[in-house]
Amino acid sequence: MATPVLMPKQGITVESCFLSEWHVKENDVIEIGTVLFSYETDKAVFDYTSEVEGVVIKILYEQGEIVNVLEPVCYVGKPGEKVEVEIESEPKDKPKIVEDVKDEIVNSKDVNHSNLNTSQNVFASPRAKGKANKQNIDIKSLRGTGPNGRIIERDVSYSNRMSSDLQTDNEQKFDIKPLSNMRKLIGKAMMNSLQNTAQLTHTLSFDATDIINYRKLLKLKEKEESLPKITLNDIIVYSVSRVLKSHMDLNAHFDNQELKVFNHMHIGIATDTKRGLMVPTLFNADTLSLSQMSIQAKSLINDCLAGSINPDLLSGASFTISNLGTLDIEHFTPIINPPQTGILGVNTITTQVKKDEYGRIVFFEAMGLSLTYDHQVIDGAGASRFLKELKEYLQDFTKNIESDPYGLR
Repeated sequence: MATPVLMPKQGITVESCFLSEWHVKENDVIEIGTVLFSYETDKAVFDYTSEVEGVVIKILYEQGEIVNVLEPVCYVGKPGEKVEVEIESEPKDKPKIVEDVKDEIVNSKDVNHSNLNTSQNVFASPRAKGKANKQNIDIKSLRGTGPNGRIIERDVSYSNRMSSDLQTDNEQKFDIKPLSNMRKLIGKAMMNSLQNTAQLTHTLSFDATDIINYRKLLKLKEKEESLPKITLNDIIVYSVSRVLKSHMDLNAHFDNQELKVFNHMHIGIATDTKRGLMVPTLFNADTLSLSQMSIQAKSLINDCLAGSINPDLLSGASFTISNLGTLDIEHFTPIINPPQTGILGVNTITTQVKKDEYGRIVFFEAMGLSLTYDHQVIDGAGASRFLKELKEYLQDFTKNIESDPYGLR
């Protein structure tokens, strides 16, 4: 008996997923562990690997469609096997044999304002057919990118967008790169943030000598004391989780009516992945030692990079940190992730000069910090006090961590 492959349920809040790419086609022989398709939630992208072996008998959804979780996406069984499924447009008491259901064919009866498709039948989806008819596009001229070469809606869209490029040989040529669903969602979130919050950014730099030296000391102790590889970013996250306790309006969510202030510091760690920006949450960061924090942060980041992060861990942050220091960025303006009220940008280390206590010019390693905050909730003085206290905490980090009840371990 054929086995239905269901759209996975990622996290308790996800109700449907975007089917972004098929990696197999009908009649392909698959094994346990074969990647069947990629799918996206509003937070992350995942690959589905088969839990059964056999032949892909039938693919039920095209790339680019939204599928409810726990709904069949395809069927896997033995060669020549048939399966019964209910077709949405038919009465529920009349199941159809999938192998007997012919794909929709575009013909002259479907065209009410053109004779574009009267010469031959075309292998296309109903939505592609409707869009081509509406935009007066010759669907027979299109190349299908759907299952088995079927023309789908996005093929019509690409054709329409490329048409201006084909008008004359003198026009500038270009390629169309379609945005992934995740990229669209990120863009929408960023626009929403800028349109609905009063964002302002304050920047300062601090003497990073102490945290650099402390990290060098830990590096020497990693093997002999079984310490994790603690990074400067770990030290920044640790310090923020401690300093935020005195600036709780920055550890909050704002919904235009009230401010939800959290009892613990749930730090979002902005993570760059091949599929786009992800922000996993380090929950209760203020209750973790530096070593515990480093281990948990690396686990979250690695899961994001691998595409295996639980979507429930991509929400719930009360404050976010975005570190572009490794990319040599000296200053930037991070964008708040609503409904949070603040985000800290971490910049690269640069060499600066200052006068020492004897009035002599000395060189030191400085790191920049950029705090963006929602001015609806926090005034400039309050934001500045947070940055100043964070600066002082980091400049005397060794002393501060030694007096912390959680400390290094």
